[in-house]
Amino acid sequence: MSLYHDVVGSSFPFATLSHLKLVVGIIPLTVISLALYRLYFHPLRKVPGPFLARITELWRSTHYFRGTWFIDIVELHRKYGPVVRISPNEVSVVSPDLTKTIYSHHKGTVKTDWYNVWSTMGGGVEQTGIFHSTDPKEHGFLRKRVSTVYSLSSIISLEPKVQGVMNSLWEKLDEFEQKKEPVNISLWASYFAYDVVGTLCLSKPMGFISAGGDHTGLVDSIHWSFYWLSNIGFLPFKSRLLFNPVSRVLDRIFRLRIAGNLGAFMDFAGDKVSERMKGPRAGMSDMLDHFLDMKDRQGQPAGIMEVYAEMGNVLAAGADTTSVGIKAVLGPLLRDPLRYRRLQAELDEVYKNFGAGAGQPIFYSILKDLPYLDACIKEGCRLHPSIVYQLPRKSPSGGVELEGFFIGPSSTISMSPLAQNRSKAIFGDDANEWKPERWIVGELNTEDQIRYMDKNLATFGYGSRTCIGRNLANVEMTKFVAEILTRYDVELLNPAQPWSIFSQWFAEINNMMVRLHKRGEKTPQN
Repeated sequence: MSLYHDVVGSSFPFATLSHLKLVVGIIPLTVISLALYRLYFHPLRKVPGPFLARITELWRSTHYFRGTWFIDIVELHRKYGPVVRISPNEVSVVSPDLTKTIYSHHKGTVKTDWYNVWSTMGGGVEQTGIFHSTDPKEHGFLRKRVSTVYSLSSIISLEPKVQGVMNSLWEKLDEFEQKKEPVNISLWASYFAYDVVGTLCLSKPMGFISAGGDHTGLVDSIHWSFYWLSNIGFLPFKSRLLFNPVSRVLDRIFRLRIAGNLGAFMDFAGDKVSERMKGPRAGMSDMLDHFLDMKDRQGQPAGIMEVYAEMGNVLAAGADTTSVGIKAVLGPLLRDPLRYRRLQAELDEVYKNFGAGAGQPIFYSILKDLPYLDACIKEGCRLHPSIVYQLPRKSPSGGVELEGFFIGPSSTISMSPLAQNRSKAIFGDDANEWKPERWIVGELNTEDQIRYMDKNLATFGYGSRTCIGRNLANVEMTKFVAEILTRYDVELLNPAQPWSIFSQWFAEINNMMVRLHKRGEKTPQN
């Protein structure tokens, strides 16, 4: 028998089997060793948290995919305290010190690479945008070049356009009122917000109000895009999990619509940009016009992907931030007859003083100064900010001590706006309760205490990363709540289970069913 036969025909299979046994033996040993290191030797070993979260990132990602983070993160901090280990190398922190350290305007730390996943919002094509930019200098440049269109003065100048969309909404809701049909206000608040951003960005509404639904499927696509992208950001390979031959096959078999969802917005944006660039632009004065005129750092026209990114900020993120806020305010109000009537009385008084009829338009410049309306909006959004997922940052180069724990420079520090807004150290022992009066001087808190709460309110983020669209959101929420309560008596249906919540980056409030009654015709039994 030849030597070749001895090696290839006999020894090689046995050698391969031995190697396979060795590999099979090493894998569990490696896993056990890594788990032991993370439990007993890791720099974060003393930080409390769920057992599995201390071992594997899959614990947090599993809860993200379940859509229950709205419940999970509050329960984690209730159980473990202000600093909780939610993955092997990340801690979630609730603390007033965050505004001075991690999220400080001038001394804040850098975003982690989790945000890179958002650069593929358009379906695998890289974009550069304000939200997901991790370079502070780049972020400053990107924010500055669009800050004018988001300024309060600019948004107020666009108030007539917002009012036009609102008027079309009331026409539709009047039809439900006349027929005594229930209204899913969750959907109609969304249609309103999307039609507003369509009007401001593209000079015409998206058509959801007139169609009475998401006739294009765009809203559904955007929501599922948020779901997939935000949930894979902490997993290995990130966006490549969604954009590869295997995922495309699974997509077709199980109808996950991953590629279709992520590409829908890119197709929509591409069509709108092409229409604008082919047609006459003379006299255009909407946001898209501004985005097309943007320049890069070298003074050259901004790339088309940069235009798409800015459109995504206003059309996708801007609409859902507002619609969630509207429902976050209306929900607790409709379950609280005394506070409902107090706000309605405040609105009736100002309408009477300005000679406005029930539900008629009244300027934001007047509404913003109504103390109880402002308090209800702040409190609703405090208890239910639109974003509830973690906002991760790198720990400072020298580490930092927060709430009695030292977090080393190699770790990640994150904050959920929801958990921060429920902090008893900031908002008092009743932080989990709906009490708009906490924002009114002399009722529950002093002026200094309210100023302190305002400083630490995380609804729109902190420092240089504060949501650039907050002015638009506040104008829409204020006008919507004021007009619906003066136009109708709103009756909440299904009080035992009045709505459901699903976390998919935004904490969507679904199936809030109401019945509308024109003021003076019937008083609902709240």
